[in-house]
Amino acid sequence: MDLQKIELFSSLNPTEIAQINSIARRLHLTRGESVFNEGDFEKNIYIVETGQVEIYKRTPLNGEQSMAVMKNGDYFGEMAFFEKAATRSASARTLQTTSLIVIEGPDFEKLIHNYPSISLKLLATLSQRLRDTNKLIITGPNTAVTISTAKKECQMITVASAKDGYGKTTFATSLARILSTELNKKVLFLDLDLYFGGGTHLLGVHSPRSIVDITNRYRADEQKFNLLSESIRLSENLFTIPAPRSFLEAEQIHATDIIKLLKEAKKHYDYVITDTGSIFDENLYTVLDTSDFVFFIINFASLSTITDNVRFFHGISKLSYPRERLILLGNNIGPDFTTSKTSRVFPYPVIGGLPRIPDFEPQFGKPAYDLNPTSPYCEVLRLLVRNVLKEVNLKKPQTKSNIFSMLFGEKDPEQVINLQLSQLNPPPGSSFSPIINPRDVRSQVKYVRYNLLFGYIEEAKSNLLSFMEYSQSSAPLCELLGEIFLVEEKLSEALEAFQKAISLDENQHVALGYLSHLSGSKESFDRAIASVEAKIAANPNHLDLINDYGKILMINEHHEEAAIQFKKALKANPNYLEAKLNLAICLAKVGKSEDAIEMLLGVENKNPRLFYTLGEIFYQSGRLYLAYKSYNKASTLYPSYPGLRPKLFELTGYLRKLDTVIDLHEKFVNTSPKFPDLHTKLANFYHLAGKSELAMTQFKKALAINPNYKEAKLKLDALQKDSIWRLAKQHLEGDASDVTASTRSLKAVINFISGDDNTRFPEEAVLHIKNVGTSKTIQKALNATQLEAGSAELDLSPLGLLATQDILLFQIAEVKSGNVIRFAPHYLEKDEILAGRCDVDLDFDLNQESDGLVEHLTKYFLVRLDSKKLADLLVTNGSGGYKAHLRNESNSLEAIGYINPENDSQINFVLNASTKSGIAAANPGDRLSIKVVDHKKDAVFSTDFTVTKSDVLNFYKTITAQESAKAKEAS
Repeated sequence: MDLQKIELFSSLNPTEIAQINSIARRLHLTRGESVFNEGDFEKNIYIVETGQVEIYKRTPLNGEQSMAVMKNGDYFGEMAFFEKAATRSASARTLQTTSLIVIEGPDFEKLIHNYPSISLKLLATLSQRLRDTNKLIITGPNTAVTISTAKKECQMITVASAKDGYGKTTFATSLARILSTELNKKVLFLDLDLYFGGGTHLLGVHSPRSIVDITNRYRADEQKFNLLSESIRLSENLFTIPAPRSFLEAEQIHATDIIKLLKEAKKHYDYVITDTGSIFDENLYTVLDTSDFVFFIINFASLSTITDNVRFFHGISKLSYPRERLILLGNNIGPDFTTSKTSRVFPYPVIGGLPRIPDFEPQFGKPAYDLNPTSPYCEVLRLLVRNVLKEVNLKKPQTKSNIFSMLFGEKDPEQVINLQLSQLNPPPGSSFSPIINPRDVRSQVKYVRYNLLFGYIEEAKSNLLSFMEYSQSSAPLCELLGEIFLVEEKLSEALEAFQKAISLDENQHVALGYLSHLSGSKESFDRAIASVEAKIAANPNHLDLINDYGKILMINEHHEEAAIQFKKALKANPNYLEAKLNLAICLAKVGKSEDAIEMLLGVENKNPRLFYTLGEIFYQSGRLYLAYKSYNKASTLYPSYPGLRPKLFELTGYLRKLDTVIDLHEKFVNTSPKFPDLHTKLANFYHLAGKSELAMTQFKKALAINPNYKEAKLKLDALQKDSIWRLAKQHLEGDASDVTASTRSLKAVINFISGDDNTRFPEEAVLHIKNVGTSKTIQKALNATQLEAGSAELDLSPLGLLATQDILLFQIAEVKSGNVIRFAPHYLEKDEILAGRCDVDLDFDLNQESDGLVEHLTKYFLVRLDSKKLADLLVTNGSGGYKAHLRNESNSLEAIGYINPENDSQINFVLNASTKSGIAAANPGDRLSIKVVDHKKDAVFSTDFTVTKSDVLNFYKTITAQESAKAKEAS
């Protein structure tokens, strides 16, 4: 790039430009990469050579605000020229693959010091830029890109969804069958679901060649390569490029390979249908870039799934993809589905819905089209082919079908679809930023409050801030943010959040209650009470309102009145956990600590917040040992709970001092065993230290010496009658080995050369890590020092939330060939989560030991049961004793189910055979069974299934539950 054409340097002469060129360097970034963040202390000046960079600011209450979008020839970061001691006032990130020219701050300062003429010229230009910046009107990036959707020689169709299991593969395979069979179109099915290969399985592809083999052939000789002969022919007009045979091969496919294959495909086919994975990576960007249409399949089952979809669209809008390419379709829709309802959730119109296919289970070689080509599902597909793809020669579906009546009423289905399609061309300048209507945030609030209720503060805050990106004018979300700030003891931020909530809704009663508490405003308290009483009068059976009434009273120190409201809510629902926690706090405040403790200890589904609340009550009532045990339980579950660390530090110091005092008094007693008062004092110290049995022994020894020793007699009697002590010790000192710990901060120390290993690693190698449960991956290039040392340390935080029993797959691959050199799965233990570190021996050499591959790798096997109803049974009815069990009938291994930390609609099971010599967790052909039982051990759900070779190589299997009537009734 000619720097003299850049406004910043336009006043410089060629000699001065040459000086600038001498200190400039190029920086290449992919989509979404950060250039710098608000608060960074760096002084570089950046010039956009190609691509786009967005300058933005983000605050919790006002969300993310786009300041400007920098394009070719624009420059930014120059404000550091004026304020040498200041940090960056905004953040910058790439919106697409971008090349920047970077002028390092220190080099620039040195240059203008040596050449004052440059300094004076730039100062004049920058001063004018500063004046212009002050007049800047904040606008978002223009995403109104118009792409013609006229039929091309070859149509590129992509099918995508925010998560697996939403029906994209069923749609893609059936669409390919209709186009190739009924229209005689030459179709290529490209399976880019690289890790799972659902389309390959459903189409019944059994071939030694996969996309990896085909790509390698293309790399070897592009001139002679012919895609038509290399692809797998399934029928006269249907061809496919199958997915990789295992996860180990998936990492070898890159975006550049896909571009070449698609370019080649245009020469031979009428349609290329691409089934994608649900990972937002460069491969997905590539196919989206080249697609004529993207059919995006949405699951409307719960708001947590809708949120995943909204996040996808948020990413799409930031990347400036043309709106008219996206064809949104609801999957498994029911009688209450209407496209008008979805307009409040998505900024893009939903074209229609796909009906549920009764009793359909994906089977090898049996797409939905092959099972019943005249089904309502296939009829809807024909409707889409005619109206979206404009294949008018396809036979028109029968509009008298019941499914069409359900979807479109009495209207002509084709007219309805075309009306929706017309909405894909918005007025110029309109914004496509996905915003959730404030009326539709109740499920979001419930989702965040669930985490807050259980004490998972970081997750609650992270999810809340994510939701607020899409719904910045929601009073309930601002109120929740204020509650989180209060837990974090950020009082000024909490006050601001509550004020924002009230400005959005003057009747936001809980926010008014907190405002009264923080500001001492009686007016706010009266308004809060009046508002909640009016709402209860209109909805007398709404328990959340009754709980809110009690909360307003409680936070404003009206504990006895608040307790009445909480008891009222618990009378209607004895398992209402938040009401129990609040009632316990009130009881403790009015001197009924034992009642509060007994109630909380009776809750079966204990959590960090409950243990912390117990700790507070024990602390306030002087039972410091039990307070320590409660805080310790909370720490085991969630070490980062706000305020927990100082409490544990204080009590740990107290107990250590107490041990010193006990040692001293034990010596006194041993020296003078005939003094009852010494035994009594030692008993008191034992009791304070939680050693109740030893305390009773010492009291009895004192009474043996002096049967009339009143103090010893009274304290022994009190200790023996202290049911709270016994109950608390039973719950707080029991085995906690089954408790699942989690973290977002974990380091892995990877050792990949043993002492006697003579393996020579290539000069360029990369380390890949994947979480089997979430499919999230990270990779890191290994440098020469690490390769020589045979070890590396890696921060695993990009994998997100990690929990006990997660299976992580580690592998080292050669960069040039993509060949995997070392591989090992790792099962996360609770001790590793709590320590924040795991050690991995990456000593399995695939090239030398491949004969024992399956048995070696399947020491751990994950099964995910996908069922919101059953998951809710385990969570909301935990006190009812609902349990989920998995059993491998072939080797008798068993596992207990737990809720997926990142998806509350799934129950996870992990079979662990690491201690079983010669036994794999699961082998191809093994029969596994799942059973969910209630407190009477009666089954409310059961199913069994067979493990396939593909499951074993991918280390997991997902089962979609068909709930029994009994399970639905229990839910």
